Formats: sequence, structure tokens, C-alpha cells
Amino acid sequence: MTRRLLIFTLSILVILGTALSQELIIFNGQPLSELNLKAGGWGSGTLAESKDMVYRGTFSLKLISMNYYEGGRLDFLTPLDLSSYLKNPYAFLRFRIITATPPVATFPGAGGFAPGGMAGMPGGFPGMGGVAPGMPGGGLITPGGAPGMPGGGAPGMPSWTGAVTTYQLKSFRIVLFCEDGLLVSENFPFELQTVMGERWYSIAIPFNTFRGKGNGIVKRMLICTNSPQTVYIGQISVVVDNTPITVTVPTKSMTARVNTLIRFFAVGKAGLSSLRYTWDFDDSNGIQEESIGQVVFHSFSKPGTYNVTVTVSDLAGVKKPAQEKIKVEVLM
Repeated sequence: MTRRLLIFTLSILVILGTALSQELIIFNGQPLSELNLKAGGWGSGTLAESKDMVYRGTFSLKLISMNYYEGGRLDFLTPLDLSSYLKNPYAFLRFRIITATPPVATFPGAGGFAPGGMAGMPGGFPGMGGVAPGMPGGGLITPGGAPGMPGGGAPGMPSWTGAVTTYQLKSFRIVLFCEDGLLVSENFPFELQTVMGERWYSIAIPFNTFRGKGNGIVKRMLICTNSPQTVYIGQISVVVDNTPITVTVPTKSMTARVNTLIRFFAVGKAGLSSLRYTWDFDDSNGIQEESIGQVVFHSFSKPGTYNVTVTVSDLAGVKKPAQEKIKVEVLM
């Protein structure tokens, strides 16, 4: 019994050892001096140690990036050998991040017209330069956001505040300076994956998205964002993940009426891979891409039985796609 237990324990350790060997930690909250790393800016961007937000250890890396060409740099005083990962289709460069602002934010704008419109009509159009909202009214439009003139019409609509939406964080531009050239990955629309109980997002960029010439012996890494962002990086690692794609749907059969809008959605999983969802609403003429998205809406114009197919694929084109079908009975 003791011998069997020992063999079982050793087997578990071997399995764990294999799993652990699939991840190479580059940064995990330690002081950069201990890792023989150095951070700095690129263009108008910056990258520096920070204690404002910490994922593990003592520090995070605070990245202020303006665009794809102005961000931060991480210098490897001892070059990092990533050559074997570049040849592995299941290898990812993974970051644990948290943004300093919500994914979508608004900024105050420049006031608007007073809401008073033409007589008897709701308020006017937005204007520039105003600072105070207009009062209800029905007279001519008064520019500048000052109170509207009295009128006999219905109360005007509230004036526009000029609020605008910031750009979302959608992708990184990563440049690897190798001993013999550059490797670049950009425009890869990664998913912001969450971990239960954590505020930090995990994003993973497949190594097969890097283009250029380089042997994988990395001396410097540039990190830039698609739009102006302040991002805290809590961890940088290289992970090998060959988790296959799976897909589930909430129901595999349903009944609906003709010309009634139906909501379809699916949940795909594939480890670190970013996924793409495509839908076909009638497989009698073959599987086609009739709609794209994890959640889509569709109506059927004729009664009958339809097989709706969702296909979930890997954005990097490495893993085998998965499909699921939903049978829809459409009645008059």
C-alpha cells in the first residue's frame, strides 16, 4: 500500500512538473534590478516600476502609451532566449494587466445650444462653446448654452454636454528586438480574460502572430497600445497552451414565430486563445458566415425547421474549430 502511494505521489509530481515547465515567468512583481531588467520610455510613452497597483510581489510596471509607436520599453540586460517558443504554435506571450480607467470613459465637452426650438417644437441642436444648459423654451435657438428664450412650444430637450468616449484598449503592438532583427505583433484583437476573484485581466498574444526576422534571442521588448492608455502590468510570462476549443449553447432546440427576432448566443472555451464566433441560420445550403459575434439576433421569414450552426474558431488559426447546432421550429 505504501509503495503504491509513493508511486502515485511521484506520478503526480511528474505531472505537476510537466505543467509548470510550460510557463516561463519574465516579470512577477519583483524589483527590476533583481531580474537584470531595465524599463524606460519609447517616444512620448513611459514604462516604470509602480506600487499603485500590484498583482504579485512588490511592484507592477506602469505603462503610459499614446499609440502603437509611443509606449514603453523593457531592456533585457541578459538577453532572453525565446527561440524555442517562436517555433511552438501553442506558445503565447501573456500579460496580467489592469487599466487605470474603465474600458470606456467620458470627458466633459463644450456645452451646447439652449434647448428651445421653433415654436411648438422640442429643443434645438447641440452647439459649441456653451457652459450652462439651456432652460426649456420654444423660441429661436440661442447659441452658447445660455438659457433659452421663452416660447409657446413644448419644453425643450436638455442641451448636449459635449461628452465624448475614449478609445478602448483593443490590442497591443509588441516589438521584440532580437540579436539579428525585429519581430513585431500588432492588431491582434486579444480578449480581456478574467480570473475568478481577481480584478486583473489576462491577455495572451500568440507567438505565431509575430512577423519579421529575428532569432528569438531578445534584448529589448517594446509595449504599445492601440490608443492612449495607462495600464499596470502585474506579470509577463510565456505560456504554452494547447487546450482544445469547446463550445456550448443554452439550448439545442427552440420554437419561434415567423418574423420574430430571436437571440442566439454561445460560450466557447480554449484556454488562452482569443475566439471568433460565426453563425449560419440554415444548414440546408451549406455552412456559411451569415452573422458574426458571440451574441447575435435573427428572424425567420418562413415557417419550417432550421438547423442553426455556431462555429467557434481560434483567431490565431492554430486550434481546430468547434461547432454546435440549435434546431429551431418556426411557426406561423
